[in-house]
Amino acid sequence: MRRTLPVCLAPIVTALFALLPAQVLADSVKERVDEALKGLSPDLSADEVNETPIDGLYEVIVSGDVVYMTGDGRYLFQGELVDMSTRQSLTEQRRGQQRADRIAELGEDSLLIYPAEGETRYVVNVFTDIECPYCQRMHQEIEDYAAKGIEIRYIFMPRAGEGSSSYEQSVNVWCADDRHAALDKAKAGEDLNGATACDNPIEDHLALARELRVRGTPTMISTEGVMQQGYASPEDLLRVLEAADNGQ
Repeated sequence: MRRTLPVCLAPIVTALFALLPAQVLADSVKERVDEALKGLSPDLSADEVNETPIDGLYEVIVSGDVVYMTGDGRYLFQGELVDMSTRQSLTEQRRGQQRADRIAELGEDSLLIYPAEGETRYVVNVFTDIECPYCQRMHQEIEDYAAKGIEIRYIFMPRAGEGSSSYEQSVNVWCADDRHAALDKAKAGEDLNGATACDNPIEDHLALARELRVRGTPTMISTEGVMQQGYASPEDLLRVLEAADNGQ
């Protein structure tokens, strides 16, 4: 006797079979991409392989970089993939997403946060060096950023590295009873002496800065991954964030 699938199960089974070839294809592309990368260096492999709007061209995340490869693994290029209809760099959008995701992994407890006043319109992570003049200038305007609805979250990046005075000051700020008051003093040039050592995230902050290839301070990265390198006044930063919201 011929048996048929129950009516309620037939669409599900059909959908599963429809998805199978795409998954097999994705796996085979990943294998070919990895094989090609290992031809460059035995230690290389793709962290992610994603489709792009261009048939046969794939976005490949490798060692934190965004590159593009053909599905057969033969061709690779580095550069900006731009959607000419919107004038938006799809490459920078992807980099921004990566930056935002990695910063989020730090967790709010590892950041020194200055909340916005009233409604929070934007959240911006700022890589800062206590001894950087433009970082100090930015901190003097911290209330103005807050007034414009911008929450500032500091990530410490003492550019001279571990053992430097800026590194020690960053640790002293973090280990102070009142971190905000301590940072206010440090940014004003006061030396924080006698702070008790404590567990702190400064080394993790520096490691993340290196991973994201942050070169200078201040560097601002929104939770959407929008990057502003260098100082921006509260007014200018708000314009940058609003423009990104509008796809400009």
